Amino acid sequence: MSQNIFLLSLLVSLSAAVAQVINFTAINTTPETAGGAIFTRQVGTNYTCHVMSNATNFIWTSVFRETTNGSRRDFSNVTLLVKDMDGVAYTSDNEISLSAQYVGNYSDGGNDVRREVAGVVYHEMTHVWQWMGGGQGDIAPGGLIEGIADFVRLRAGLAPPPGRWVKPGEGDKWDQGYDVTAMFLDYCDGLRNDGFVAELNKKLRDGYNVTFFKELLGKSVDELWKDYKAKYGK
Repeated sequence: MSQNIFLLSLLVSLSAAVAQVINFTAINTTPETAGGAIFTRQVGTNYTCHVMSNATNFIWTSVFRETTNGSRRDFSNVTLLVKDMDGVAYTSDNEISLSAQYVGNYSDGGNDVRREVAGVVYHEMTHVWQWMGGGQGDIAPGGLIEGIADFVRLRAGLAPPPGRWVKPGEGDKWDQGYDVTAMFLDYCDGLRNDGFVAELNKKLRDGYNVTFFKELLGKSVDELWKDYKAKYGK
C-alpha cells in the first residue's frame, strides 16, 4: 500500500531561553480511498505538519502559557495518521488519528476542507499537550478535557461555520463538553484577563477538583454557569 508521508522537524521557540525540537510526522495510510484521495489533493501531509507545529506554538504560548520545558508534557515526536475509520479524530498520547471518511464527507458539502482539518488538528494537538489530572488526584471530567480542546480551536479562530457549533450561552450543563464547554470557558477566561484556562491547565497536572473554579475565580462552577447563562439570557 502506498503512503503519503511528510516529516517536519522544527525548533519550537517560546523565548530566547526556552527552545525545544519537536518532530511532526503526517502519514496518509489510506490514499486509495475517496476520503484519503481528497486529503491528498486538498490538504496534504506537508500542510498538516505545519499546522501541527503552529498549533503547538499557539497552545504553549497563547493558551497554556507554558514557558519552560518542565512545565509541559514531554514529547519529542508527534504523529498524525489519516485512517479509513468512523468518527472525526482521536488522540492517544502523542499519536493523532484522523478519519479519511470524515474528510471525504465534509468535502461533499462544498465546505473548506483544509480549514476544517486545521481546526481538528488544533483540537487534537491540545490533547497531546494538555494536562488532564491524574497523578495523586482525580482525572478531569471528559467534558472539561474536550471543552478545553475546543476552546483552543475557538481562540485560534478556527471554529466551524455558523450552525455547526452552539451559540454562547447555549447548553444544558457546564461540563457537557466540546463547543458548549468551550463557550463557557471562554466566558470564564474573560473574568481573569484571559488567564483562567492557563491556570486551570497548570492545576490539572497533578489532579482535578471542581473547587479549582472557586480558587481561581472566586465563585463555584455552578454559580459561574448560572452567571454565564444569565449573561446571554438563557
